[in-house]
Amino acid sequence: MCGRVTLTLDKQMIQEILGDVFNVSNTPALENTPNYNIAPTNDLLSIIQTNDTYRAGQLKWGFVPTWAKNESVGYTLINARSETVDTKQTFKDSFQTKRCILLADSFYEWKREKAKRPFRFQTTDQPLIPFAGIYSQFIRKDGSKLFTCSILTCEPNEMMSTIHNRMPVILNPDTSKIWLNNTSDLSLLKSLCVPYSDDLMTMYEVSSYVNSVKHNSIKCIEPIEEQQILF
Repeated sequence: MCGRVTLTLDKQMIQEILGDVFNVSNTPALENTPNYNIAPTNDLLSIIQTNDTYRAGQLKWGFVPTWAKNESVGYTLINARSETVDTKQTFKDSFQTKRCILLADSFYEWKREKAKRPFRFQTTDQPLIPFAGIYSQFIRKDGSKLFTCSILTCEPNEMMSTIHNRMPVILNPDTSKIWLNNTSDLSLLKSLCVPYSDDLMTMYEVSSYVNSVKHNSIKCIEPIEEQQILF
């Protein structure tokens, strides 16, 4: 699964990437950047396509279907399996018509041993990682709208498999645009949901400090070896 990410890049760099890759000029407010520990229920920087235009915004992490009785269901729907996203009642409508790109510059995963060990993953070819996502619009009882999202996952590459049995679906500039297009070719979309190349990723262990969502400082991303030397 993918349950924690970061967005630590300089705001200007984020704006430049959004402009260069997606031709986005309406960069949303980034007051919470840098953010070293983005968790479910927090907002994720996102890209959606409206007609032929890409728009940037924020989507709450934790998918709430349009038909949900209670928005708290989002706590359990932070990921959607790519293998079944087109058939599962919860996700299939959004997979067909409400796909998005969810952006971060790294993500964490935990190796389950006697004590869970956290690792940080980054891509070497893209400073801003485009995750394949889906989103939904939920109408609350008071009439207000809640926009939520989920990150798709797939089988792990060899690097990830040493830590976890799933990984987020990572796209590139070209496949991101295919993902966002208003295509009805679901088989084409599913063909994009493959493990990202090991050769384009790095990982290192961080301390259990990141385990708590209350912690949000540069210490979250420091390699554990450096912390052991310091302390």
